[in-house]
Order: sequence, then C-alpha cells, then structure tokens
Amino acid sequence: MTESDDALNFGTLNAKNLHLDENIAVYGLTEEPLSLISYLNWLEHTRIAFPDLHVQNQPYRQIIGQGDCTATISVLIGTNTGPWGLPQYLTPSPVAATGNKFSVLHYTICRWQDGEIVEMRVNLDLLGILNKVGLGDLI
Repeated sequence: MTESDDALNFGTLNAKNLHLDENIAVYGLTEEPLSLISYLNWLEHTRIAFPDLHVQNQPYRQIIGQGDCTATISVLIGTNTGPWGLPQYLTPSPVAATGNKFSVLHYTICRWQDGEIVEMRVNLDLLGILNKVGLGDLI
C-alpha cells in the first residue's frame, strides 16, 4: 500500500506504479464505481486542482492487513491552486482556485490479487475539504 500511495504523492499516476489491476472498481469517489481509466482521469483532474496532493503515509495513522485486504487511515493534505471540477450536484462547472490548504483524515480499504488492487473503497471527506479551502458555501 505504501508504494501505491508514494506513486500518488509523486504524481506518477499510472496503473503500474499505483498497483492497480486493469479491472479495478473504485467506490466512494462518485455515485457509480470508477473503472481504471475513470479513476486515473479522476486523479489527474484532482491533481490539477491540488498539485501538491499528498497522502501522509510515513507512517500511516493506522494500517491493517488481513487476508487479501488492507485498510489504511492517513492524513490527506493539499492546496487548491487550480480549477476544481466538483460533482454536478454541487456545481455544474469547475470552481476557481482559492489558494487555501486542507488537511483531513482519509480512509481507504483495498482488496488485492497478485500484487494489484482489484477493489478500492475510499472515504474522501469532500465536505471537510470544501470547508477548509473556503468553498463551504457550495454545501
């Protein structure tokens, strides 16, 4: 898991470095599960809005592994310096950068197969991020 989060931290957003299976399903970021391509696109757009996006994984707040699953609790930090495309139910078009920073707890549960993540469940504190970067009025 550390290698996958390191790849996210360094901005090397590809399936190999992130240890993502070609048939991965990612839950929790949108209303429908994301495929590999959709998840990589989501990451790229998020990195545009938050170029310094970083998962504090040295050390994780908590990491648990059992069988083929891992669960992590970490701190996710970033600075909103680019346009941010939010879910349609909040706003139909990207919002301008605020320049503000955020720091929130971040939870991820992954199921692994042959060294790759085949299923990921992400608990992203979108409301906390919106409030911390000064966009709480969209809620």
